[in-house]
Amino acid sequence: MLSNASLTKTGSGWEFVSEEILEDFLYEHLEILLSLNVLDKQYIVNS
Repeated sequence: MLSNASLTKTGSGWEFVSEEILEDFLYEHLEILLSLNVLDKQYIVNS
């Protein structure tokens, strides 16, 4: 389940490398983890 998750060990536990990685992980696993349906994914817009 964590095959695409980039985690780093901290003094108090584990953290995702970035907020973007966390969002991607939750998008892919939200239904499995919390029985919730994803409405849409947030995308970055470069302007």
